[in-house]
Amino acid sequence: MSWFDTPRELRSALAANTTITGRVATRIHYQELPESSVYPHVYFVRTGRDDEMNADASDGLLAERYVVEIVGDKSEETLVDAIVEVLEGIEDVTVGDRMIQLVQVDDADDQYVFVSTGEGQPKFLHALQVVVLIL
Repeated sequence: MSWFDTPRELRSALAANTTITGRVATRIHYQELPESSVYPHVYFVRTGRDDEMNADASDGLLAERYVVEIVGDKSEETLVDAIVEVLEGIEDVTVGDRMIQLVQVDDADDQYVFVSTGEGQPKFLHALQVVVLIL
């Protein structure tokens, strides 16, 4: 499994949803935010990875953690709802030689510091903590 298989799958799933692309077009960014990006946009980054090995040294459960930022110039509640629905709907999807079993989505805590806002302060900020469980 490549380091980028899971982020590629997450982005593809988000980009396949017309509610999401109707609002952000192609502005779904992984790890890097182009200077030319405007609001609204979706930005996500991997924040951690835990890989368990089974007793026989075979691959066990892999948990990849991400933060997803939704940043806009007006209320983007419908966009947030669509993103949560898409992410939670990803299961039994092959990534490399493994399979996504489940995606858990929660709101980020109040102390979360946004990284994709640039210099201007947008009117809408929402962050999600996402855990992708892969077997």
